[in-house]
Amino acid sequence: MIVLRAHSKERMQGWFDVFERELPGTPVRLWPDYDDPAEVEFVIASALPPGEFAKFPNLKFVACMAVGVERLLGDATMPAHIPIVRSVNPARGDTMTEYVALHVLRYFRRLPDYEANQDAQIWARLPDPAASETGVGIMGLGNLGLMAAERLRLFGFPVAGWVRNSREIAGIEVFSGQDNFHAFLARSNIVVCLLPLTPETRDILDARAFAAMPRGSYLINAGRGEHIVDADLLAALDSGQLAGATLDVFRQEPLPADHVFWRHPKITVTPHNAAATRLAHGADIVLENIRRARTGQPLVNLVDKAAGY
Repeated sequence: MIVLRAHSKERMQGWFDVFERELPGTPVRLWPDYDDPAEVEFVIASALPPGEFAKFPNLKFVACMAVGVERLLGDATMPAHIPIVRSVNPARGDTMTEYVALHVLRYFRRLPDYEANQDAQIWARLPDPAASETGVGIMGLGNLGLMAAERLRLFGFPVAGWVRNSREIAGIEVFSGQDNFHAFLARSNIVVCLLPLTPETRDILDARAFAAMPRGSYLINAGRGEHIVDADLLAALDSGQLAGATLDVFRQEPLPADHVFWRHPKITVTPHNAAATRLAHGADIVLENIRRARTGQPLVNLVDKAAGY
């Protein structure tokens, strides 16, 4: 049996269609609508209430529907031997790349400033630096970050990445480890955060990080809201150290109606849609892992629990 946690079957109909077509005879249920916990082999969810996973004695893996797996890893009641896999969606990389490119180009071409000038009926051309003079730095070079980096290189931006462990990537300057973090920020006029949330990356974008960035630089965060110290970001924007920020993720979601981010003139808010999900594609990835689990093959897109992603 497959148990899937979702708001409704209608929203996940693409998943049901794939499983019913490819796995005839395997029941698919919406959590918590199942009878015998011993029949449950696979759970597809971003999280369940504490203690729920321990009820399934024959659980082969949990597939995470979200980009981040921190809620699953933070469940101390989940049996340690249960693998966690990502329902990696091929289309997610495309939509994230579109989002990152959109906002990098928006800041590079000074669109927020021109919009402000339009409101004030000011006809004025602003300084127009070349892409080759505008450093873009991407925090996190996993699948999503690497796709965005390669696309931005095509526009002529010098692209750098900051990663946990050093590696070489053709055409991309790679900085690694905490010792090189501020050097990475200092060469980046536009910083894009696509990091997973771990104890090491929580609150990583704080006052010291913003001070290390060039004055008048920009931030795009599509990683996790907990990467940013909100008060420090506001201070950096108000002082002019940062010229603008695009935020797709927040410490509390939905973002409360009274939150200052909604009204700040230098902040663009989007509703956690940077890597828009194409649900049926994610089902295909989970299906491949179900087949592997049933035939004794290694699972793909396996989460490294020690690393936190």
